[in-house]
Amino acid sequence: MNIIRRIGLSLAILAVAGVATASAGSFDFNYVGDFGTNTITGHFTTASHPVRNSGGGYRVAGITGSFDGSAITNLVGVNKFQGNDNLYFADFANGADFGSPFDANGVSFKDAAGEFVNLFGDAGLIFGARTCTLGGSCSFSSGILTVTPAALPVPEPGSLALLGIALVGLGLIARRRAV
Repeated sequence: MNIIRRIGLSLAILAVAGVATASAGSFDFNYVGDFGTNTITGHFTTASHPVRNSGGGYRVAGITGSFDGSAITNLVGVNKFQGNDNLYFADFANGADFGSPFDANGVSFKDAAGEFVNLFGDAGLIFGARTCTLGGSCSFSSGILTVTPAALPVPEPGSLALLGIALVGLGLIARRRAV
């Protein structure tokens, strides 16, 4: 097999492998606390592999959205607020808290108003939000949390056409050199 064919085959294998392994989760979420307080909506992404010894939890890698109308500015590091572990359990039935997408340690973030928020689950019965201001006053609400997979982006037809043309061109070059 000549060098051009080997390069073409290697590129094709890398392209397929890259598509197959880039599988970080992408989710939309909505939380409404009791009495209409603590409304949180947004989007989060997770790492592509579960955290070792977590019972199947995936580390939340990024979060966007709003908390009571204030933009979410960043994800708070692990163990930096209310003992958070920032784990998401895609398989709710086998998650750490039996039916909760977040465990009792929760996922924490900060908003533009300077409030720290921790979304957590407790045995699948209570979903809550702990919030603390910069001054240190904290509150708790329980409410309804929904998490749904985000729509996957559809590949752009132009990119697929360009990839196809490149592969045909590599094939023609390989054929021309073989003759």
